[in-house]
Amino acid sequence: MNRLEQLPAIANEMLGGLHAGSALKERVYVAAKEQAVRKAWWALPAVRAGAALACAALLLVVGGARLLNGQEGVNGLPTVQTGRLGATSMPSDVGPGMLMGAADLPDGSIQLSAPDAPAYQSIFASGSGGNYPLVGLNGRAYRMISGSVSESRLGGSLGTVALYTDEPSLASGTDWSGALSNAALEGATVYEVSGVSDKTVVAAEVDGKMRAFQRVAYAGYGAGGDSLENTLDVRGSVSSLTLSGVGEITDSAKANELIGVLLDKATSYSDDYSSSKQSLLIHLDNGLTLQMNVSGEVLYACGGWSCPEFFEAFQSAL
Repeated sequence: MNRLEQLPAIANEMLGGLHAGSALKERVYVAAKEQAVRKAWWALPAVRAGAALACAALLLVVGGARLLNGQEGVNGLPTVQTGRLGATSMPSDVGPGMLMGAADLPDGSIQLSAPDAPAYQSIFASGSGGNYPLVGLNGRAYRMISGSVSESRLGGSLGTVALYTDEPSLASGTDWSGALSNAALEGATVYEVSGVSDKTVVAAEVDGKMRAFQRVAYAGYGAGGDSLENTLDVRGSVSSLTLSGVGEITDSAKANELIGVLLDKATSYSDDYSSSKQSLLIHLDNGLTLQMNVSGEVLYACGGWSCPEFFEAFQSAL
């Protein structure tokens, strides 16, 4: 029999007795509509995001279970073992490859500063151009520091400013042997400050306020063979010390002990004055604060002074 002649019978057998008509058309239309709705529902961002979150949660649970590996922690809760960055070996109970990322950095690559370490600050007054406000007296240079000085802290008169100049570095040796300034006006009196030697601090009026000036090195006028203590005569009169980036010593007995180490052990390093971004602030009993700039193990004010023993002792005292 010809296959074409058998086509009606074959179609009837495969279609299960379906007959084309309005009923069949309606069934086809409804099925197509339901399929379109299902596709549109899955395409919604919220639905797809929800599915993604569900998958991520499943991966987290499975991966976490493998990491925890049944280890018991506080109150029976599982814990994950870790190691420090740069470690050459892993904890014995951690499987190989679990923390291999820790080996990417050499030991000591990451250093965290102490959260309570004091920030750098300078109490020295700044000036215009290359000169800072200063007073020259008897061949010594003093730089103005921030804050005013109460007249009740003033001692005796040390002299009177005979030369006011914008360029004290160009003044003659004769002028420096008297009193000169680029901040205190001509005729201003230069005073001692109670509680500290005039080889360390003096005071003079500037813009209507009494200001303190600390001994520094300037234009070749430095320590001049003096010891550090001759330029920083504060032994026994320190209330606290602040070393920026390191810490603060607030116990006066410890602070004075450390100053004793500095004054006894420091050796002359340079006659120059150097600025830096680290400072040692010396807080005195009379309320004044003095400053030494720090670079490595050298401290600068009236010249540079090397004293590794001081820094070692400071660290130990913290």
